[in-house]
Amino acid sequence: MRELRVILAFFAAAAASVLAMPLGFCAVLLVGVDTGGGSCSQAIGFFSWYGFIIALPAALVLGGPLFFVFHRLAWLRWWQVALGGALIGLAAALVLPLLDSGFVWYKFGALSAPLGFLSGLVFWLVGVYRNLGPNNSFKPNLLRKSA
Repeated sequence: MRELRVILAFFAAAAASVLAMPLGFCAVLLVGVDTGGGSCSQAIGFFSWYGFIIALPAALVLGGPLFFVFHRLAWLRWWQVALGGALIGLAAALVLPLLDSGFVWYKFGALSAPLGFLSGLVFWLVGVYRNLGPNNSFKPNLLRKSA
């Protein structure tokens, strides 16, 4: 059961980082700020497709080994896991310009590091919080013989 929660946490973390950007764009549209065109559904479609190309491989390829290192070092506090997510976001920002020369890494890093932090926080909430410690939920009351 614990392993299933950790696997689910990887996908939830990737989904959180992908959906945070278009939902923020939709919130800006609801407030009434002029964004120069575009709709909420267009933003969700564009960022979801493009985000999963970046977020899911980063979560699985970089996040998996980092989780095992953090687990071994007992670095499983919320802020440690969230900072690990920010590092993964920065690593994705450094790798992406190698694949597509149109990206400027520091601009993408300014966007992907906070999204990675959010992703790490979601991973901690789903996969680590109250999950990886010993199971102390069942403590039977022993019957004592009356003398």
